[in-house]
Parts: sequence; C-alpha cells; structure tokens
Amino acid sequence: MTTPLGHRLLYTCAADNSNHADEFTLTPIDPVANPTSFSGFFTLTSVRTGQGVTFGADPTPSGSQRVFQDPAPSRLYFT
Repeated sequence: MTTPLGHRLLYTCAADNSNHADEFTLTPIDPVANPTSFSGFFTLTSVRTGQGVTFGADPTPSGSQRVFQDPAPSRLYFT
C-alpha cells in the first residue's frame, strides 16, 4: 500500500508474529560517549525493505503528518 503521493506505508505486508523485534532496527548516527546511553540521533529502518522511516508532506485523512518508508530516512533524536 502507498500514500496518495506514492510513498510506501510502514506496513505493506502481514506482520511476522514469530519475531516482532525484527520489524525495525534503531541505529545510532552520532553515538554519545556512553555506549549504553539512548540519547542522540538515530535512524529507524525496516528490516524487510531496508528503507528508513520519515515524515511526509502528504497528510493523513485527519490532517496529521504521515509517516512512511523512504530510501533517505529522517534523523530521530531521543533524549
């Protein structure tokens, strides 16, 4: 399934119920000095498609910003 502008939605196939942990990977971009810290910039990538998760310009029917898969993922910041 795709958005009205043709972007692939996050889930385009049935979920693999045997292993939910492998749906997306969270990868640090600029790791902080402490490797156990979860603060800093990260990318979120689909294990199935290899595409990143980003915010789009085409809104949902309710007017919210749509989240979809894209070859150029957003940089997420966690504090």
